[in-house]
Amino acid sequence: MLSTLRIRNLALCEDVTLEPGPGLNLITGETGAGKSLLVGALQLLLGERADRQIIRSGAESCSVDAVFHVGAVDAVARLLAEEGIDPCEEGELIVRRVVQVGGASRSFVNGSPARLQLLRGLGEILVDMHGPHDHQSLLRQEVQRQILDDYGGLTDGVRRFGEVHQRWRDALRRQDELERAEGASDEERELARFQLAEIEQAELTPGEGERLREEHRRCAHAARIQELAGRCALLLATGEEGTLFDRLAEVRRMLDELVGLDGAAAPFLGALEPIQSSVRDLAASLAERAERAELDPARQRELEERMALIHRIARKYGGSEEEALGCAAELRAKLDRWAGAEARRAELAREIAALAAELGERELELRESRAAAARRLGDAVRARLASLGFAQAGFAVSLEPGERTAAGSDRVDFLLCPNPGEELRPLRLVASSGEASRVMLAIKTALAAQDRVPLLVFDEVDANVGGELAVRVGEHLRELARSHQIVCITHLPQVAARAEQHFRVEKDIAGGRTSVRVERVEGPRRVEELARMLGGGPAALQHARGLVAARDQKGGPVLGRRAER
Repeated sequence: MLSTLRIRNLALCEDVTLEPGPGLNLITGETGAGKSLLVGALQLLLGERADRQIIRSGAESCSVDAVFHVGAVDAVARLLAEEGIDPCEEGELIVRRVVQVGGASRSFVNGSPARLQLLRGLGEILVDMHGPHDHQSLLRQEVQRQILDDYGGLTDGVRRFGEVHQRWRDALRRQDELERAEGASDEERELARFQLAEIEQAELTPGEGERLREEHRRCAHAARIQELAGRCALLLATGEEGTLFDRLAEVRRMLDELVGLDGAAAPFLGALEPIQSSVRDLAASLAERAERAELDPARQRELEERMALIHRIARKYGGSEEEALGCAAELRAKLDRWAGAEARRAELAREIAALAAELGERELELRESRAAAARRLGDAVRARLASLGFAQAGFAVSLEPGERTAAGSDRVDFLLCPNPGEELRPLRLVASSGEASRVMLAIKTALAAQDRVPLLVFDEVDANVGGELAVRVGEHLRELARSHQIVCITHLPQVAARAEQHFRVEKDIAGGRTSVRVERVEGPRRVEELARMLGGGPAALQHARGLVAARDQKGGPVLGRRAER
C-alpha cells in the first residue's frame, strides 16, 4: 500500500504531499488543477523516462519520494537482495527519484543508490496504472491477448513458450548465417575437389623445377659435355704427346738435376709435387665425367614432360611450386570447412526440428489454456457489463490461428454486442469511447481476483459515462477496493461519493507564482466538494448530501484494512 507520496518542484507542484489510505482514494478538482501531476509523479518515481522540462521554473532539481507498506512481499525482497539493497524495515519500502537541471536523474531505494531497472521492477510488483486512454489500447489485439493471459494466469506458460521460441529463432538465424558464410554450390565444391586433386597428383616439392631444369641441361648437352671433359682429360694427362703432365714430368727431371747442382733449389721440387698430383686427379675426374655423360633421349623426354607439368600447375595455381602448394592447402581447408558445415547444418536441422516439435506441443497447451480462460473471462465480463449499463450485452473472447510470435500463434479478439439482436463483432469495430471505457472497467474488475498488484491507479477511467452509470462505476471501484488500494482521479460526483478517502487538488497563486495544493476533504467540506462537482447551488448541495447518505447506507469505509499483499 502507498502510504506517502511527496512531490517537490515538479511542474506546478512546489511541495505537495499525498497520504492515501487503504481502500478507495478519490482525487477531484477543477479541470487543469494539476490532478494528473500526481499520477505523473508516481510514474516518474517508478522508472518513467525523466524530462528536465518537468522541473519547476527557477529550481535546480525536482524530487519524488514515496513510502510503501509492502509487508512480506517476497518478490520485493528478492529484487532488493539481487540489487544489494537493504531490506525493508518493518515492512516499509522507501523510494526516491531526483531529476537535476544539469545532470542525470538519481534514484534511491531504502537510502541506497538504485538503478532505474530496479524502480521499474518494483513498479511492476506494486502499482498498476490505468490512464484516460487505456480503453484505446484495449482495442489492440496484442493488449487483449495480454489481458487474457493475465486473467488465465498464463504468464509463466507464455514466458516458457517465448524461451523456446527464442531458441528456435536463434537456431534458424544460425542456420541462415551458416548458409551465407559457408554455403557453396555443388559446382563450387566439385571445382575445389578437382583443383586439389590436380595439384596433389602433380606431387610437387619446393625447388623441384630448378633441379629438373639443371638436369635437363646436362641431358640435352651430354655429347658436348662428353667431348669437352674427355678432351680436357687428354690434354692434361693422357693421350697425345706433349700433355701438361708430360711437360710437368720434364720440369721434374730438370729440377732434380738442379737440386743436384744447387741444394737451395730443393723447395722448388717440393712445390712441384702437389701440382703434379692435382693435374693427375683433375684429369681422372674429367675422364670419369666424360664416361658418365651418356646420351639418354628417353630421360630427356621424361624430364621435359615433368617440367611441362610443373610449369602448367605452377602457372595455373600461383606461379611457382610453393604457391601451388599453398593453394592446395587453402583448397583442402575450404573443403574441410564445407564438410564441417555440412555436419553443423545437419546438427542444426535436427535441433530446429526438435525445437519446432516442442513449440508445437507448447503452442497446443497454450491454446487450450487460453480457450478455457477465454470462456471464463467472457462470463466474468458479461456479468459486470450488465451492471454497467449493458443489460443484455454480449461479450466473448475469440481465438483464431495467427502468425507465430514469442507469445504464441493465437490471435485474440474481444467481441462485443452492445445491443440485443446484433451479432458479436470485434470490439475495435463496434465500441464507442464510452462503451470501451466501461468494457475496460468491467475487465479490470474481472481481473481483480487474479491481480496481485496491491495498488491500482485510475486516471479518469470513468470518462465518457454519467448519470446512473456513474453510480455503477463508483460501486465497481468500491468493490475493487475491497481487495486493492485504489487511487482514482475522477470528475464524477457519483464516483467521488464512494470514496473512503477524498482529496481535492487546487491551484494557489502567491507572490506571482502558481502552485498546486492537495488537501483531504472530510465531513461538510467533502459535501461542498461534491456539490461543486454537481454544478454548485442549494440543489447541488442537497444532491451531494444524498450521495453521501446513499454511500453510507451501503456501508462505510472498511476500517483497519491495509492493502498489503
